[in-house]
Amino acid sequence: MTIVGKILIFFVLVFCLVAGGMMIVVYSTSRNYADAYAKACDTIVAVREDRDQYRSEADQLRQEKADLEKKVKAAQEDAEKKVTAVRSDLEKERAVSAGLRQERDSQKNSITAAQGTSDLRGDQVGVLQKQIEGLNTTIRTQLEEIDKERDQRVHAEVSARPTRTATSSSKTR
Repeated sequence: MTIVGKILIFFVLVFCLVAGGMMIVVYSTSRNYADAYAKACDTIVAVREDRDQYRSEADQLRQEKADLEKKVKAAQEDAEKKVTAVRSDLEKERAVSAGLRQERDSQKNSITAAQGTSDLRGDQVGVLQKQIEGLNTTIRTQLEEIDKERDQRVHAEVSARPTRTATSSSKTR
């Protein structure tokens, strides 16, 4: 073999070694790409599952929120109805209270007038009682005088009668 043949064989050998090395590098790189692709696919599947789960949870929470908003709205309407009813009852009670106050005031005024009349009548009764006591005293003194006069007459008659009684007692025996 000539020198050129030897050089060519040497270049072919180097080229084969370089080609073999490149094949190994390409094979390992494609293997790494396949592993990375499989991991990426697994990650994507996991992320999609998480996304779907989050969506369903979000939908469930939205539904719960809507239900709660309906309940709150219904409770607010019910509370407003109750407040309106209480306010109307309060107004009615205030009207009744005002009527009762007026009635109380008129009764107070009539009681005050009656007390004034009663006090006046009490004073008049006091005056009349004093007059009655005075009249009773006068009547007593007059009765006492009449009793004294009667006693004096009876005593005078009794003094004049002993003779008559003595004779009448002897006649009855």
